[in-house]
Amino acid sequence: MKVVVFGSAHLDILAEAVSGKGTIDRPGNLRIHVGGTAYNLAVNLAAMGVKVTFCSAFNRSAISRMIVNELAQNGVELAVDYDDALPDSGFSAHVENGDAYSCVSSMAVEHHVFEEAFVREHIQGAAWVCLETNLSTRTLDQITCIARDMGIPTSVQLVSEEKGLKLAQITPPDYVFGNIREHQYLLANAANWEATETMVTFVTNGPHKALAYRGTALEASAAPDPVGGMGNALGAGDAFTTGTIVSILKHPGAALAEAMEIGHITAQQVLDSPHCNFGAHEVLNKTLGELSDRAHHDKLTSLLNRTGAEPAFMQVDECDDPYAVIFLDLDHFKAVNDSHGHEVGDKALVFVADILKEHMRESDVLVRYGGEEFVVILPNAGQQQALDIAERLVGAVRSTKAPPPLNRLTVSAGVAYNEGGERLQETIRRADDALYNSKAMGRDRATLDRPKASPVEMVS
Repeated sequence: MKVVVFGSAHLDILAEAVSGKGTIDRPGNLRIHVGGTAYNLAVNLAAMGVKVTFCSAFNRSAISRMIVNELAQNGVELAVDYDDALPDSGFSAHVENGDAYSCVSSMAVEHHVFEEAFVREHIQGAAWVCLETNLSTRTLDQITCIARDMGIPTSVQLVSEEKGLKLAQITPPDYVFGNIREHQYLLANAANWEATETMVTFVTNGPHKALAYRGTALEASAAPDPVGGMGNALGAGDAFTTGTIVSILKHPGAALAEAMEIGHITAQQVLDSPHCNFGAHEVLNKTLGELSDRAHHDKLTSLLNRTGAEPAFMQVDECDDPYAVIFLDLDHFKAVNDSHGHEVGDKALVFVADILKEHMRESDVLVRYGGEEFVVILPNAGQQQALDIAERLVGAVRSTKAPPPLNRLTVSAGVAYNEGGERLQETIRRADDALYNSKAMGRDRATLDRPKASPVEMVS
Protein backbone atom coordinates (compact mmCIF):
# COMPACT_ATOMS: atom_id res chain seq x y z
CA MET A 1 0.00 0.00 0.00
CA LYS A 2 1.65 3.19 -1.23
CA VAL A 3 0.61 6.74 -0.28
CA VAL A 4 2.11 9.83 -1.91
CA VAL A 5 2.25 13.10 0.04
CA PHE A 6 2.74 16.46 -1.69
CA GLY A 7 3.44 19.54 0.42
CA SER A 8 5.83 21.38 2.66
CA ALA A 9 8.26 20.26 5.33
CA HIS A 10 9.78 23.15 7.22
CA LEU A 11 11.33 24.49 10.38
CA ASP A 12 8.68 25.12 13.04
CA ILE A 13 9.33 27.81 15.65
CA LEU A 14 6.53 27.78 18.22
CA ALA A 15 6.30 30.20 21.16
CA GLU A 16 3.80 30.11 24.01
CA ALA A 17 3.49 32.98 26.49
CA VAL A 18 2.81 31.68 30.00
CA SER A 19 2.08 34.97 31.77
CA GLY A 20 1.69 38.68 31.24
CA LYS A 21 -0.22 40.67 28.67
CA GLY A 22 0.67 42.65 25.60
CA THR A 23 3.34 41.84 23.08
CA ILE A 24 6.64 42.83 24.69
CA ASP A 25 8.92 40.67 26.86
CA ARG A 26 6.39 38.06 27.93
CA PRO A 27 7.94 35.00 29.60
CA GLY A 28 7.08 31.72 27.95
CA ASN A 29 8.25 28.56 26.24
CA LEU A 30 9.96 28.09 22.89
CA ARG A 31 10.15 24.96 20.77
CA ILE A 32 11.96 24.49 17.49
CA HIS A 33 11.20 21.38 15.46
CA VAL A 34 11.02 20.12 11.92
CA GLY A 35 7.35 19.86 11.05
CA GLY A 36 4.56 20.99 8.79
CA THR A 37 1.32 19.29 7.82
CA ALA A 38 2.75 17.26 4.93
CA TYR A 39 5.82 16.33 7.01
CA ASN A 40 3.57 15.12 9.85
CA LEU A 41 1.39 13.13 7.47
CA ALA A 42 4.40 11.46 5.84
CA VAL A 43 6.21 10.42 9.03
CA ASN A 44 2.94 9.35 10.68
CA LEU A 45 2.06 7.13 7.73
CA ALA A 46 5.56 5.65 7.69
CA ALA A 47 5.35 4.98 11.44
CA MET A 48 2.07 3.11 10.81
CA GLY A 49 3.75 0.83 8.30
CA VAL A 50 2.61 2.52 5.10
CA LYS A 51 5.02 2.93 2.18
CA VAL A 52 5.25 6.71 1.75
CA THR A 53 6.70 8.90 -0.99
CA PHE A 54 7.11 12.55 0.00
CA CYS A 55 7.14 14.99 -2.92
CA SER A 56 8.24 18.55 -2.34
CA ALA A 57 10.49 21.37 -3.52
CA PHE A 58 13.52 22.66 -1.64
CA ASN A 59 16.53 24.85 -2.10
CA ARG A 60 19.91 23.39 -1.13
CA SER A 61 20.45 25.32 2.12
CA ALA A 62 21.62 23.68 5.33
CA ILE A 63 18.06 23.85 6.71
CA SER A 64 16.68 22.08 3.63
CA ARG A 65 19.34 19.38 3.81
CA MET A 66 18.52 18.79 7.48
CA ILE A 67 14.80 18.41 6.71
CA VAL A 68 15.38 16.05 3.78
CA ASN A 69 17.77 13.95 5.85
CA GLU A 70 15.25 13.72 8.70
CA LEU A 71 12.48 12.53 6.41
CA ALA A 72 14.76 9.80 5.06
CA GLN A 73 15.71 8.71 8.58
CA ASN A 74 12.00 8.34 9.39
CA GLY A 75 11.57 5.81 6.58
CA VAL A 76 10.05 8.18 4.03
CA GLU A 77 11.00 7.83 0.36
CA LEU A 78 11.85 11.23 -1.14
CA ALA A 79 11.07 12.77 -4.52
CA VAL A 80 12.47 16.29 -4.36
CA ASP A 81 12.55 19.06 -6.96
CA TYR A 82 15.54 21.24 -6.08
CA ASP A 83 15.49 24.92 -6.99
CA ASP A 84 18.11 27.26 -5.52
CA ALA A 85 15.85 30.24 -6.20
CA LEU A 86 13.35 29.02 -3.59
CA PRO A 87 13.40 30.49 -0.06
CA ASP A 88 14.01 28.46 3.08
CA SER A 89 10.81 26.91 4.41
CA GLY A 90 9.78 27.97 7.90
CA PHE A 91 6.78 28.61 10.12
CA SER A 92 6.81 30.83 13.19
CA ALA A 93 3.80 31.22 15.47
CA HIS A 94 2.58 32.27 18.89
CA VAL A 95 0.63 29.32 20.32
CA GLU A 96 -2.09 29.43 22.99
CA ASN A 97 -4.07 26.34 24.02
CA GLY A 98 -3.13 24.52 20.88
CA ASP A 99 -4.10 27.36 18.52
CA ALA A 100 -1.55 29.30 16.48
CA TYR A 101 -1.74 33.09 16.30
CA SER A 102 0.42 35.82 14.76
CA CYS A 103 1.85 33.34 12.27
CA VAL A 104 4.61 34.12 9.81
CA SER A 105 5.31 31.47 7.20
CA SER A 106 7.69 30.96 4.31
CA MET A 107 6.64 27.99 2.20
CA ALA A 108 9.06 27.21 -0.61
CA VAL A 109 6.67 24.70 -2.16
CA GLU A 110 4.03 27.43 -2.61
CA HIS A 111 6.30 29.04 -5.22
CA HIS A 112 6.84 25.83 -7.17
CA VAL A 113 4.92 24.03 -9.92
CA PHE A 114 5.71 20.37 -10.54
CA GLU A 115 6.06 19.07 -14.06
CA GLU A 116 3.22 16.74 -15.10
CA ALA A 117 5.71 13.96 -15.85
CA PHE A 118 7.10 14.27 -12.29
CA VAL A 119 3.62 13.95 -10.79
CA ARG A 120 2.58 10.99 -12.93
CA GLU A 121 5.86 9.15 -12.29
CA HIS A 122 5.59 9.36 -8.53
CA ILE A 123 1.87 8.72 -8.02
CA GLN A 124 1.90 5.72 -10.35
CA GLY A 125 0.70 2.71 -8.36
CA ALA A 126 -0.36 4.81 -5.35
CA ALA A 127 -3.44 3.88 -3.33
CA TRP A 128 -3.90 7.49 -2.13
CA VAL A 129 -2.53 10.98 -2.75
CA CYS A 130 -2.37 13.46 0.14
CA LEU A 131 -2.15 17.19 -0.63
CA GLU A 132 -2.09 20.20 1.67
CA THR A 133 -2.90 23.85 1.12
CA ASN A 134 0.66 25.12 1.45
CA LEU A 135 0.83 24.03 -2.20
CA SER A 136 -0.09 26.66 -4.78
CA THR A 137 -3.63 26.71 -6.16
CA ARG A 138 -2.25 25.72 -9.56
CA THR A 139 -0.38 22.75 -8.09
CA LEU A 140 -3.38 21.58 -6.06
CA ASP A 141 -5.59 21.60 -9.15
CA GLN A 142 -2.91 20.01 -11.34
CA ILE A 143 -2.28 17.04 -9.03
CA THR A 144 -5.96 16.52 -8.21
CA CYS A 145 -6.79 16.34 -11.93
CA ILE A 146 -3.89 13.99 -12.72
CA ALA A 147 -4.77 11.69 -9.78
CA ARG A 148 -8.43 11.61 -10.86
CA ASP A 149 -7.36 10.77 -14.39
CA MET A 150 -5.31 7.87 -13.00
CA GLY A 151 -8.15 6.69 -10.74
CA ILE A 152 -6.36 7.49 -7.46
CA PRO A 153 -8.33 9.01 -4.53
CA THR A 154 -7.05 12.36 -3.24
CA SER A 155 -7.37 14.26 0.01
CA VAL A 156 -6.52 17.87 0.79
CA GLN A 157 -5.47 18.88 4.30
CA LEU A 158 -6.26 22.47 5.28
CA VAL A 159 -3.40 24.26 7.05
CA SER A 160 -5.11 27.59 7.83
CA GLU A 161 -8.37 29.39 7.31
CA GLU A 162 -7.00 31.70 4.61
CA LYS A 163 -5.18 29.02 2.64
CA GLY A 164 -8.29 26.84 2.77
CA LEU A 165 -9.94 29.23 0.29
CA LYS A 166 -7.81 27.62 -2.44
CA LEU A 167 -10.36 24.78 -2.42
CA ALA A 168 -12.89 27.05 -4.15
CA GLN A 169 -10.51 27.41 -7.14
CA ILE A 170 -9.57 23.78 -7.78
CA THR A 171 -11.11 20.54 -9.01
CA PRO A 172 -12.79 19.05 -5.92
CA PRO A 173 -10.73 16.32 -4.25
CA ASP A 174 -12.30 13.19 -2.83
CA TYR A 175 -11.70 14.19 0.78
CA VAL A 176 -10.95 17.39 2.67
CA PHE A 177 -9.58 17.42 6.20
CA GLY A 178 -9.81 20.55 8.35
CA ASN A 179 -10.75 21.85 11.77
CA ILE A 180 -14.00 23.58 12.62
CA ARG A 181 -12.68 27.13 12.16
CA GLU A 182 -11.19 26.33 8.75
CA HIS A 183 -14.43 24.70 7.65
CA GLN A 184 -16.63 27.59 8.80
CA TYR A 185 -14.27 30.16 7.25
CA LEU A 186 -14.42 28.33 3.94
CA LEU A 187 -18.23 28.24 3.95
CA ALA A 188 -18.45 31.93 4.90
CA ASN A 189 -15.87 33.30 2.44
CA ALA A 190 -16.05 31.09 -0.65
CA ALA A 191 -19.49 31.69 -2.07
CA ASN A 192 -19.01 29.24 -4.94
CA TRP A 193 -17.86 26.37 -2.75
CA GLU A 194 -19.90 23.89 -0.74
CA ALA A 195 -19.46 20.35 0.51
CA THR A 196 -20.91 18.29 -2.31
CA GLU A 197 -22.02 14.71 -2.76
CA THR A 198 -18.58 13.83 -4.13
CA MET A 199 -16.65 15.33 -1.25
CA VAL A 200 -16.37 14.49 2.41
CA THR A 201 -15.09 17.14 4.82
CA PHE A 202 -13.78 15.98 8.17
CA VAL A 203 -14.06 18.69 10.75
CA THR A 204 -11.61 18.03 13.57
CA ASN A 205 -10.24 19.68 16.69
CA GLY A 206 -11.77 19.82 20.17
CA PRO A 207 -13.92 20.95 21.80
CA HIS A 208 -16.00 19.99 18.72
CA LYS A 209 -16.68 16.48 17.54
CA ALA A 210 -15.30 15.33 14.20
CA LEU A 211 -18.10 15.52 11.65
CA ALA A 212 -18.38 14.13 8.13
CA TYR A 213 -20.25 16.27 5.61
CA ARG A 214 -21.93 15.49 2.31
CA GLY A 215 -23.61 18.84 1.90
CA THR A 216 -25.14 18.42 5.34
CA ALA A 217 -23.90 16.62 8.42
CA LEU A 218 -23.80 12.94 7.61
CA GLU A 219 -22.12 11.14 10.48
CA ALA A 220 -20.60 12.18 13.75
CA SER A 221 -17.74 10.49 15.55
CA ALA A 222 -17.74 9.95 19.30
CA ALA A 223 -16.17 12.16 21.94
CA PRO A 224 -14.13 15.21 20.85
CA ASP A 225 -10.39 15.31 21.39
CA PRO A 226 -9.43 17.48 24.38
CA VAL A 227 -6.91 20.10 23.27
CA GLY A 228 -4.48 21.75 25.65
CA GLY A 229 -0.84 22.58 26.02
CA MET A 230 1.53 23.70 23.34
CA GLY A 231 2.86 22.37 20.08
CA ASN A 232 1.47 18.86 19.96
CA ALA A 233 -2.13 20.05 19.44
CA LEU A 234 -1.02 21.54 16.13
CA GLY A 235 -0.31 17.98 14.98
CA ALA A 236 -3.51 16.40 16.29
CA GLY A 237 -5.46 17.06 13.11
CA ASP A 238 -2.63 15.57 11.02
CA ALA A 239 -2.68 12.46 13.20
CA PHE A 240 -6.47 12.29 12.88
CA THR A 241 -6.10 12.41 9.10
CA THR A 242 -3.41 9.73 9.12
CA GLY A 243 -5.48 7.27 11.14
CA THR A 244 -8.60 7.89 9.09
CA ILE A 245 -6.84 7.42 5.74
CA VAL A 246 -5.13 4.22 6.86
CA SER A 247 -8.45 2.88 8.13
CA ILE A 248 -10.23 3.69 4.85
CA LEU A 249 -7.48 1.99 2.85
CA LYS A 250 -7.43 -1.13 5.02
CA HIS A 251 -11.22 -1.41 5.39
CA PRO A 252 -12.74 0.10 2.23
CA GLY A 253 -16.20 -1.28 2.92
CA ALA A 254 -16.45 -0.05 6.51
CA ALA A 255 -18.61 2.85 7.61
CA LEU A 256 -16.97 6.26 7.53
CA ALA A 257 -17.62 6.79 11.23
CA GLU A 258 -15.48 3.72 12.01
CA ALA A 259 -12.55 5.17 10.08
CA MET A 260 -12.98 8.43 11.97
CA GLU A 261 -12.83 6.58 15.29
CA ILE A 262 -9.37 5.30 14.30
CA GLY A 263 -8.54 8.89 13.43
CA HIS A 264 -9.43 9.95 16.97
CA ILE A 265 -7.23 7.23 18.44
CA THR A 266 -4.22 8.43 16.47
CA ALA A 267 -4.99 12.05 17.28
CA GLN A 268 -5.08 11.23 20.97
CA GLN A 269 -1.62 9.65 20.76
CA VAL A 270 -0.26 12.99 19.59
CA LEU A 271 -2.26 14.98 22.11
CA ASP A 272 -0.91 12.80 24.91
CA SER A 273 2.71 13.41 23.85
CA PRO A 274 4.83 16.57 23.72
CA HIS A 275 5.44 16.06 20.00
CA CYS A 276 3.41 16.81 16.87
CA ASN A 277 4.03 13.54 14.99
CA PHE A 278 5.10 9.92 15.44
CA GLY A 279 8.60 10.44 14.04
CA ALA A 280 11.97 11.38 15.54
CA HIS A 281 11.96 14.42 17.81
CA GLU A 282 14.28 17.22 18.90
CA VAL A 283 15.51 17.25 15.32
CA LEU A 284 17.20 20.66 15.40
CA ASN A 285 18.97 20.00 18.70
CA LYS A 286 20.08 16.60 17.45
CA THR A 287 21.37 18.06 14.20
CA LEU A 288 23.20 20.89 15.92
CA GLY A 289 24.67 18.37 18.35
CA GLU A 290 25.88 16.23 15.47
CA LEU A 291 27.40 19.27 13.77
CA SER A 292 29.13 20.28 16.98
CA ASP A 293 30.36 16.74 17.48
CA ARG A 294 31.74 16.61 13.94
CA ALA A 295 33.43 19.99 14.43
CA HIS A 296 35.11 18.92 17.67
CA HIS A 297 35.93 15.27 16.98
CA ASP A 298 38.10 13.59 14.41
CA LYS A 299 35.80 11.74 12.00
CA LEU A 300 38.12 8.75 11.57
CA THR A 301 39.10 7.96 15.17
CA SER A 302 36.31 9.79 17.10
CA LEU A 303 39.01 11.41 19.24
CA LEU A 304 38.97 15.09 20.04
CA ASN A 305 40.58 17.22 17.38
CA ARG A 306 42.51 20.41 18.16
CA THR A 307 39.35 22.51 18.07
CA GLY A 308 37.52 20.14 20.40
CA ALA A 309 40.48 20.02 22.78
CA GLU A 310 40.76 23.82 23.02
CA PRO A 311 38.59 24.16 26.18
CA ALA A 312 40.71 21.53 27.95
CA PHE A 313 43.91 23.23 26.74
CA MET A 314 42.68 26.57 28.10
CA GLN A 315 41.78 25.00 31.44
CA VAL A 316 45.28 23.54 31.77
CA ASP A 317 46.83 26.94 31.03
CA GLU A 318 44.60 28.68 33.57
CA CYS A 319 45.46 26.20 36.33
CA ASP A 320 48.70 26.18 38.30
CA ASP A 321 48.60 22.45 39.00
CA PRO A 322 51.42 20.32 37.57
CA TYR A 323 50.70 18.11 34.59
CA ALA A 324 52.47 16.13 31.90
CA VAL A 325 52.17 15.79 28.14
CA ILE A 326 52.78 12.69 26.02
CA PHE A 327 53.36 13.23 22.29
CA LEU A 328 53.00 10.03 20.23
CA ASP A 329 53.67 9.30 16.58
CA LEU A 330 52.96 6.17 14.55
CA ASP A 331 56.28 4.73 13.32
CA HIS A 332 56.88 4.39 9.56
CA PHE A 333 53.38 5.63 8.76
CA LYS A 334 54.37 6.96 5.33
CA ALA A 335 55.66 3.52 4.42
CA VAL A 336 52.32 2.00 5.45
CA ASN A 337 50.43 4.36 3.14
CA ASP A 338 52.90 3.91 0.29
CA SER A 339 52.91 0.11 0.52
CA HIS A 340 49.27 -0.63 1.34
CA GLY A 341 47.28 2.49 0.47
CA HIS A 342 45.42 5.06 2.53
CA GLU A 343 42.58 2.69 3.49
CA VAL A 344 45.04 0.47 5.37
CA GLY A 345 46.68 3.61 6.75
CA ASP A 346 43.31 4.68 8.15
CA LYS A 347 42.89 1.24 9.77
CA ALA A 348 46.31 1.66 11.40
CA LEU A 349 45.32 5.04 12.87
CA VAL A 350 42.03 3.67 14.23
CA PHE A 351 43.91 0.68 15.68
CA VAL A 352 46.36 2.93 17.56
CA ALA A 353 43.61 5.35 18.68
CA ASP A 354 41.55 2.49 20.14
CA ILE A 355 44.53 1.20 22.13
CA LEU A 356 45.27 4.69 23.47
CA LYS A 357 41.62 5.18 24.49
CA GLU A 358 41.64 1.85 26.31
CA HIS A 359 44.57 2.93 28.51
CA MET A 360 43.44 6.48 29.34
CA ARG A 361 42.41 7.61 32.80
CA GLU A 362 39.05 9.40 33.04
CA SER A 363 40.79 12.73 33.66
CA ASP A 364 43.22 12.42 30.72
CA VAL A 365 42.68 14.35 27.49
CA LEU A 366 43.47 12.39 24.32
CA VAL A 367 43.69 14.34 21.06
CA ARG A 368 44.40 13.43 17.46
CA TYR A 369 46.82 16.29 16.97
CA GLY A 370 47.30 15.85 13.24
CA GLY A 371 48.09 13.12 10.73
CA GLU A 372 49.61 10.20 12.66
CA GLU A 373 50.30 12.33 15.76
CA PHE A 374 48.48 12.02 19.09
CA VAL A 375 48.77 14.17 22.21
CA VAL A 376 47.78 13.14 25.73
CA ILE A 377 47.39 15.67 28.57
CA LEU A 378 47.85 14.03 31.99
CA PRO A 379 46.51 16.34 34.74
CA ASN A 380 48.23 15.99 38.14
CA ALA A 381 50.64 13.39 36.80
CA GLY A 382 54.22 13.35 38.08
CA GLN A 383 57.24 13.08 35.82
CA GLN A 384 57.97 9.39 36.46
CA GLN A 385 54.26 8.50 36.39
CA ALA A 386 53.92 10.13 32.97
CA LEU A 387 56.93 8.26 31.63
CA ASP A 388 55.52 4.98 32.97
CA ILE A 389 52.19 5.65 31.24
CA ALA A 390 53.95 6.49 27.96
CA GLU A 391 55.98 3.30 28.08
CA ARG A 392 52.82 1.33 28.82
CA LEU A 393 51.14 2.87 25.76
CA VAL A 394 54.12 2.12 23.54
CA GLY A 395 54.21 -1.47 24.83
CA ALA A 396 50.47 -1.95 24.33
CA VAL A 397 50.69 -0.98 20.66
CA ARG A 398 53.73 -3.21 20.16
CA SER A 399 52.15 -6.27 21.77
CA THR A 400 48.73 -6.03 20.11
CA LYS A 401 48.30 -7.68 16.72
CA ALA A 402 47.52 -5.04 14.13
CA PRO A 403 44.85 -5.51 11.43
CA PRO A 404 46.02 -7.35 8.29
CA PRO A 405 48.02 -6.91 6.21
CA LEU A 406 50.07 -5.07 8.85
CA ASN A 407 50.15 -7.54 11.79
CA ARG A 408 52.55 -5.32 13.78
CA LEU A 409 52.74 -1.60 14.42
CA THR A 410 54.78 0.52 16.81
CA VAL A 411 54.67 4.07 18.10
CA SER A 412 57.28 6.41 19.52
CA ALA A 413 56.55 8.79 22.39
CA GLY A 414 57.97 11.89 23.99
CA VAL A 415 57.11 13.02 27.51
CA ALA A 416 57.33 16.51 29.02
CA TYR A 417 56.54 17.50 32.60
CA ASN A 418 55.25 20.94 33.61
CA GLU A 419 55.56 21.96 37.27
CA GLY A 420 53.65 25.17 36.54
CA GLY A 421 54.45 28.55 35.06
CA GLU A 422 54.95 27.29 31.52
CA ARG A 423 52.41 27.62 28.71
CA LEU A 424 50.90 24.38 27.45
CA GLN A 425 52.12 24.93 23.90
CA GLU A 426 55.70 25.10 25.18
CA THR A 427 55.20 21.83 27.08
CA ILE A 428 53.77 20.21 23.94
CA ARG A 429 56.80 21.48 21.99
CA ARG A 430 59.17 19.89 24.52
CA ALA A 431 57.23 16.61 24.34
CA ASP A 432 57.58 16.78 20.55
CA ASP A 433 61.36 17.26 20.94
CA ALA A 434 61.47 14.20 23.18
CA LEU A 435 59.51 12.28 20.55
CA TYR A 436 62.20 13.06 17.98
CA ASN A 437 64.79 11.75 20.41
CA SER A 438 62.83 8.49 20.59
CA LYS A 439 62.82 8.32 16.80
CA ALA A 440 66.56 8.98 16.68
CA MET A 441 67.23 6.17 19.17
CA GLY A 442 65.47 3.57 17.03
CA ARG A 443 61.71 4.23 17.58
CA ASP A 444 59.25 2.07 19.55
CA ARG A 445 60.16 3.72 22.84
CA ALA A 446 59.31 6.64 25.15
CA THR A 447 61.76 9.40 26.07
CA LEU A 448 61.49 12.03 28.79
CA ASP A 449 62.31 15.66 28.03
CA ARG A 450 63.55 17.80 30.89
CA PRO A 451 63.04 21.58 31.13
CA LYS A 452 66.11 23.56 30.13
CA ALA A 453 68.22 24.57 33.10
CA SER A 454 68.14 28.22 34.14
CA PRO A 455 71.39 30.27 33.90
CA VAL A 456 71.90 29.95 37.69
CA GLU A 457 71.52 26.19 37.50
CA MET A 458 74.01 26.03 34.60
CA VAL A 459 76.65 27.95 36.61
CA SER A 460 76.17 25.76 39.63
